[in-house]
Amino acid sequence: MPDPLHLARSRPLPWASLNVGAVFDAFAAHCADDLEDLEVVERSASVLEVRRRDERGRAEIAVGALPLDGPLPPVPRLLLADTAGETGLVARFLEDTALRERVCVVDLALLEKVGTVRSSLLVYLEWFLRERYGVKLLPHEDLTRGLLARGTLSLGMG
Repeated sequence: MPDPLHLARSRPLPWASLNVGAVFDAFAAHCADDLEDLEVVERSASVLEVRRRDERGRAEIAVGALPLDGPLPPVPRLLLADTAGETGLVARFLEDTALRERVCVVDLALLEKVGTVRSSLLVYLEWFLRERYGVKLLPHEDLTRGLLARGTLSLGMG
């Protein structure tokens, strides 16, 4: 049986001749080698945890079912995952304010994110993707619509 982490890391990205693991490793190296204001606290094939001043952030390649049940993580968490088969994901994030403010699910293949996490690590990931690969992460359209419908999000003028 194939290793689940290997399968998750091997997921191809349609916008590059790369896979999730290659982009994750390149981002981890960028954090460790190029960003002086970040300290890498933990780094493995599936985890990157960093500290910036008094803020910590954690990125993980999700293996199997998304770990969204149970207590919220102590630090903002970015889950790099395939969201194509995740029915109810957006609805779950719309209903659970604490979850969407603490966890952000990022689908690198679709270049979408589900969550409203405020995290330096997410900002650095977005900058890295734009500068290195010329791509941009966008909020999931249904999450944006749902937050607008609930009055949680306002698209102001200006």
